[in-house]
Amino acid sequence: MFFKMQEFYYKDIYFCYSDKNAISYVDALKSTSSKIDNMYYDVDCLDDIVNQYDILPTLGLPLVSQRFFDLFKDKLGKEINLIPAVIMDSEGRVNSHFYALQVLTCYECVDLARSHISYKNYGNRLWMTIKNLIIDMNKVGSASIFSLKEKHGYIIVNNAVKEQCEKLKGFEFKYISE
Repeated sequence: MFFKMQEFYYKDIYFCYSDKNAISYVDALKSTSSKIDNMYYDVDCLDDIVNQYDILPTLGLPLVSQRFFDLFKDKLGKEINLIPAVIMDSEGRVNSHFYALQVLTCYECVDLARSHISYKNYGNRLWMTIKNLIIDMNKVGSASIFSLKEKHGYIIVNNAVKEQCEKLKGFEFKYISE
């Protein structure tokens, strides 16, 4: 049983992957490099509530807490990298209590025949929109956390990871049909 990992935050805000990063947003999603010292994110306004959450809404690699790090340190270097993150707001306030979650395992596993997918052109690029995701279980084996080769921003987890994340604040999960 698999689930798409999502986040919930108390207000409509995104922590945006910063131009200060050494690699582009797209490369960060696809890369498996552990040689990055920090990932930088920008946000309009940091507040004290941010540290109550264990995952933040991002444009870029997801931001996760030390509590997430502690729960999943056994997966470091195998299925995930956790890169220290520096979040800065427009007034210069800084928060360094989060990590950028880089998923190392990536599978081409979308069942294109059974999933409900549409495509849209943006400039000269064709973008996939997944309305109902069905994955080919034979292509993912015993993975517990992975991304989709067809849609890098999707993070898929098994039931064991979901149950661990449910102890944390801000995580939501969408069931993936088999």
